[in-house]
Amino acid sequence: MDVISAIVQLGTQSKACPARDTMYPKLEIPHGALELWRQQAHLKLMETSQTPKIGVVGGGLSGRLAALALSKTERLGSAKITLFAPAPPSEDSRSTALLDPSLKFLDDLGVLSALDGKGADLKTMRLIDGSERILRAPSIDFVAAEAGLDAFGTNFLNGDLNAAIMAELLKHPNTELREAHVETVRLADGKAYLTSDEQELDFDLVIGADGANSIVRQACEIGQKQWEYPQVALVTNFTHTRP
Repeated sequence: MDVISAIVQLGTQSKACPARDTMYPKLEIPHGALELWRQQAHLKLMETSQTPKIGVVGGGLSGRLAALALSKTERLGSAKITLFAPAPPSEDSRSTALLDPSLKFLDDLGVLSALDGKGADLKTMRLIDGSERILRAPSIDFVAAEAGLDAFGTNFLNGDLNAAIMAELLKHPNTELREAHVETVRLADGKAYLTSDEQELDFDLVIGADGANSIVRQACEIGQKQWEYPQVALVTNFTHTRP
């Protein structure tokens, strides 16, 4: 059986960027793409008579969501899923904006209800010309109500998202969490061998969600385009009493 390696890079993160960890991306989850991954995983894994083993490499939102989605895929049967996800920073103040398809995806996975009251609806998006040009473009507001929407989406703290995803993921007995990095990836004899904490484990399917410098991608010799944006962003979280 051939090893499949799926580089899970969602939304704006699909453009590999060295400064990715310092950015605050809009995360748009491709629901149809995930269903395709599920179908491909089912077809390949059912070729083995043994209990298939799936390794998910990456402790960000992409990796945790991929592991949860696979654990809820009935067609994979008793497949054992191992998530390699180092513990996130104790004070991760970053946030992620989720649009409607992403919210529906989280709802399908049983995660959205745990986030009730923890997000901020995106009802107005304002574009401001922050350049120092003499003639600057006027500010413009995009209002969700004008498009017949309650909101364009919802913004959540990454810490709240991670906690809700992991609470649901750990309910599944076929899923193992290893809070450790993967040091090496080796492909041989139709399997993938991952080394973590000086222990080598073999898998039938590997999903790489380990960022722009993915060692899974490198092991599979998957190319990428890489560039930088000469921009700096200041992001602040605050609470307020006004609606």
